[in-house]
Amino acid sequence: MFCQSLRIKTLVGFALSILMTVAIPSHAQSVGIDVTSDIGTFQPVALGEDITLSPCGSNVVKGNGQFISSLCDTGSPDFFSINYLISFGGTTSALSFGIGASGVSADVSSLVTATGGTVQAMGNAAASFNPLTITTGAGSLFSTAGTYVISLITSVANRVTIPVSGGPNQRSSRDGGLEFANTGFTINGAVVGNFDGLSVGTFGGNTNVSRTANGRRNVAFSQATIVVETASVPEPSSLLMLLMALVFMVRYHQGKRKMAGRLRSS
Repeated sequence: MFCQSLRIKTLVGFALSILMTVAIPSHAQSVGIDVTSDIGTFQPVALGEDITLSPCGSNVVKGNGQFISSLCDTGSPDFFSINYLISFGGTTSALSFGIGASGVSADVSSLVTATGGTVQAMGNAAASFNPLTITTGAGSLFSTAGTYVISLITSVANRVTIPVSGGPNQRSSRDGGLEFANTGFTINGAVVGNFDGLSVGTFGGNTNVSRTANGRRNVAFSQATIVVETASVPEPSSLLMLLMALVFMVRYHQGKRKMAGRLRSS
């Protein structure tokens, strides 16, 4: 009797364990994630032309660096922040989207303020997932001709879970910080975008992860240069041809008016 009761309890326990395994969907599990940053490359533009920025070359990856998705494909933009830094002549300004990783927004503001630049809050991070078009010329962040440095800081908040349909869910760890290293540019004797040795973000108490300039962690950084050229001026020969065309058009219309006047008077 005792053995039979024991067998029944064993079978019941086994059945319950199977039911629990089936009842818990696979996406309830979580995979640890990091972010990368990729600002891309830029062709020269002339003053008055537009510059397009996008963070979509940046990715969400597993802790081992394995690709999960583009940053722009996340369904939880509130957990992220995107910061573009525009540096020229020793001054850095920022276009900031979202609040993202702990401490990043405040640190970016401090970094920008220290160079005499301004921070423009651009709303939720989702707003940056569409291409951002920036004009160049007077009154813009690209107001004069020259070589500019564009930096991109991407970040995800510490210890948040991003639901994924079909799973597994994505979860960030407690390594939301980076230390810039060898990221400075010197152009025509002026240091721009030189953040070497500065820190952004916090580690949330995790001291076992070293800080890097663009590691696979909760905050990542990349830079590129873009040349803004003076708007081209038409050559004298082109101006002469344009003037001749205008003279021809004026005479042509004058001739048509004279002909119309003769027809009316006849």
